[in-house]
Amino acid sequence: MDYTAMVNSCSTLKELFKLWEQKNTEVITYKNSKKEDVSLTIDHAHNLFIKDGIVNENKWNNSEIPKILFVMKEAYDSKDSGWDRELAEWINSGDCWKYKIWRRIAKWTYGLLKTTTEGIFPYTINEITEAEYKIALQEIAVINLKKSGGKSSSDYDEVAEYAKYDCEEIKKEFELIDPDIVICGFTFYVLKNIVFKNEIEEVGQKNANWYYFAKVNGRVRLFIDYYHPANRFPDLLNYYGLVNIYQQAIIENDRKGLDWYAK
Repeated sequence: MDYTAMVNSCSTLKELFKLWEQKNTEVITYKNSKKEDVSLTIDHAHNLFIKDGIVNENKWNNSEIPKILFVMKEAYDSKDSGWDRELAEWINSGDCWKYKIWRRIAKWTYGLLKTTTEGIFPYTINEITEAEYKIALQEIAVINLKKSGGKSSSDYDEVAEYAKYDCEEIKKEFELIDPDIVICGFTFYVLKNIVFKNEIEEVGQKNANWYYFAKVNGRVRLFIDYYHPANRFPDLLNYYGLVNIYQQAIIENDRKGLDWYAK
């Protein structure tokens, strides 16, 4: 069985990650945004391979609410970053709360799950407890396009090369997670054009509101093309920008009957 067939035969994320982290080293030469030649060594087996995926599988598999996947660029893997377990397990434990990026993702998730076609859930941050936000984080899944060799500041071109190299594994991970909503943190272009190439079938007309209904793996899902959660815009602006886009999307869904949510 060749490697691609082995990837496609994986029935769990655990099986996929076990195979993926031992993938052969490859040296890639590419042109960056400045049209300069760059040599990149991708070596999952000898770098810290950060496994992500579903934060709380029991909740994910038994939930009646939309399943939200965040597609990010990379996880920082310095010797001082404290990675001694899987990313999903770390998020589930609540230890991620000390980092602003995860507090922001928790607020986004809470707002998305509470927003309807009738109204946007308000930014009532002080009225919601830390415990409630941590519970919201247990409702998500995370995919980092770059699984090893992470840096504190992402190089977009390098992340894109990792995604190209690992596109079959990322597609399989997406299939196993099977989300309803996909929040792309400055990753939509790479996900659509490099990972899935021509395999994302957009449903309906394109719009200027940063959301897309698209068919992947046989069913329609909602993609939101948004800022990375580590961006420096104020929390209030970030929050209302995202939940407003989401509300417009679900209003369109109701109007056109796109049936994106797999209940």
